Amino acid sequence: MLARTLQGDPPGDKERLRVLAVGNPAVGNPAYELPFTEQEVVSIGRDYEDVTALTGQEANEDRVTAEMGRFDLIHIGAHGRFEPDNPLFSTLVLAPGQEDGLLHLYEVTG
Repeated sequence: MLARTLQGDPPGDKERLRVLAVGNPAVGNPAYELPFTEQEVVSIGRDYEDVTALTGQEANEDRVTAEMGRFDLIHIGAHGRFEPDNPLFSTLVLAPGQEDGLLHLYEVTG
């Protein structure tokens, strides 16, 4: 995954890439708000034409995992938790839905 990130944008026209942009998930605690990530999500639309933006309650684990396979690029502006003893259990903190809102690395690899 890191190697793909370091290569830059996937091959093809930027205008044709489908982008999922997630920012400022509503996690239920004001201390975890990331209002500038909403601006990031909006600004991505300046570089790409086909952007699906999820913020607040829409930025929940259920929706992100259900839709991520449809996109060429995924940008997530959220808090994370690193688990040094088992990195696959590291998480991104998204809004809860039917799931708890903790998107584990093992859930999106492979």
